Amino acid sequence: MDGIARRSRPLGLSEIQHFSCLSPRRPAWEGRIVGQIMKILDEVARFGARLAPEPVCDPCIAQKLSLDDMALASDASHELAGSHGFERFKGVCRLCDQNGMVIRRH
Repeated sequence: MDGIARRSRPLGLSEIQHFSCLSPRRPAWEGRIVGQIMKILDEVARFGARLAPEPVCDPCIAQKLSLDDMALASDASHELAGSHGFERFKGVCRLCDQNGMVIRRH
C-alpha cells in the first residue's frame, strides 16, 4: 500500500450533479471530461484524507499531485468542502506554512 487511504467507492453521480456536462444529451467527448474531473476529485480527496487532520492549500495540492493548473486543485477543494468530512477555511497550510484558503478532513 502506498500510504494513501483508498475510498470504498468512487464519487457518485449524485455527488457531482452540478457539472453541466452530465446532461444525457451531451457529446461523448464530454464523458471523458467528467472522467478526468472525477479522477482529480478522487486524488484530492485521497490526498486530504492522508494528511488529515492537517490543512493544506490549493497550490500545495496542485504541486504534490502534479496538476497542470492550480485552478483544478481549487475547483476540487471547493467541491469537496462540506462533504465527506472536508472543510474549507482560511488558515495556515501545513506543507508551506502560508496563510490562505486551505482544506482539511476532520
